[in-house]
Amino acid sequence: MWYDWTNGREGLYIGSHDTTGHTKCAHVERSAKTGLLQMGFIFYPMIETDEVYVGSDLVYQPHLGDWHTASKIYRAFMEESGYLKLTEQRPWAKEFKGWLRVILKPHHCELNWDYHDIPMLFDDARSAGLDTLFLLGWEKGGFARMWPDYEADERMGGEKVLKEGIEYVHSKGGKVIMFLSYSLIDHQSDFYKNGPGEECTMKTIWGDEIPFSETYCGEATYRKIPNPPMPMYMGCPGSDKWQDKMLKSADYLCSLGADGVLYDLGGLPAYFCYDKRHNHTKPSHSMEQKSQRFAQLRDRIREDGEDSIILMEHTVDIFNMNMDIVQGTNKADRPDDLIEMYRYTFPEFVITNRESGQDQDDYRTMVNRSVILGLRFDMTIFRCCGLLKDIPLYRDYLVEVNRMLDEHKDTLLLGSFRDQDGFAIDNSLVKAKSFESKEGHLEVVVWNPADEDQQVTVELADRTVRLCVKAQSLAIA
Repeated sequence: MWYDWTNGREGLYIGSHDTTGHTKCAHVERSAKTGLLQMGFIFYPMIETDEVYVGSDLVYQPHLGDWHTASKIYRAFMEESGYLKLTEQRPWAKEFKGWLRVILKPHHCELNWDYHDIPMLFDDARSAGLDTLFLLGWEKGGFARMWPDYEADERMGGEKVLKEGIEYVHSKGGKVIMFLSYSLIDHQSDFYKNGPGEECTMKTIWGDEIPFSETYCGEATYRKIPNPPMPMYMGCPGSDKWQDKMLKSADYLCSLGADGVLYDLGGLPAYFCYDKRHNHTKPSHSMEQKSQRFAQLRDRIREDGEDSIILMEHTVDIFNMNMDIVQGTNKADRPDDLIEMYRYTFPEFVITNRESGQDQDDYRTMVNRSVILGLRFDMTIFRCCGLLKDIPLYRDYLVEVNRMLDEHKDTLLLGSFRDQDGFAIDNSLVKAKSFESKEGHLEVVVWNPADEDQQVTVELADRTVRLCVKAQSLAIA
């Protein structure tokens, strides 16, 4: 909950220093009436007659330096207030380099693979130097259908074959992550039709449920022409019955042998919820307990074993601090992609490079940019319907880069992202980021995005390194 207005030499930090978890909006607007630029945050107190509202601190702080200075202001607030309670990730989660993400059965129910194929899928991931398989669409209803009725599908082989596939992965030293949706409820699910589903959904000010459509692939023209996308409905973090369902679903995945449970849509926009049966105190407080909810899920999953981990989709600081791995984003190298700001403020978080492994287009840029940002590989080939053998150039380059990550794991995997701290370079055509090990050793990853080899000198506090970085390649100083 901060942003910075900077010209690179000085700036103005604007931050909401609040520890309630209540919904706010970071707001920048030019007034049409005055022409002035307004910068701040919108609060939603929703006070009743005779009720007194006391807001949290809103901080405007001028500073020297660029946005890195502002990042340190926000990080200091998070630590000094005690709001930041970092989870010590499981060791294998810190060393995690990436996964192959696959949808076994999409929502149109045409199988890509069944449980018998899990060994083959893992071997395909291993061919690229990855040791983790992420399974979606493993459930009976298929991906984005019948949620949250999470149960194994007899037509795909049943629980026995599913467990055998997971055990094969374990026998090869690998890990299996399995999918749950933290947020979506299907009206056709047993949980909704015959259970407490209606009581768990978020409600608008008019009492309606909030729809969300999850569409991946294969719906065909007939489905799209006469019908809108299949709707699901948002579950509310303020519902005790929804939290209970999430806990029980995690228990089931752990019983199948999963090493990790990923809660999809974990950081969606903070919709207001007007269902008074939930335990949030106001509609704008619907997310006030969500971080604690995730902490409870983390503790439950970790009871399953010393290697069991929790994961979530989306980068949200007060939620991510409870996670071992975060399914993040890295869509493209574009001016409004500010992932360095998040990585620099919270360098401990292990985050994937979502949307960067769908095909072979510009694959070296996707890999190289991910490495210098310290992101792990989320291979979602052909929208989770393909294999690494389908993109052999990408796969072979991953083998090379993963070998480099293993050689420098103390800094690049187990260390912390430091962005541009601690070094200087003399070639503006290359990009470089630093990483620091727990022992304080600094290494710099240099990426040459140009089509010609580049000479670059890297100046660090204790050494000077001169490199020839090949075109479209990486080097370490």
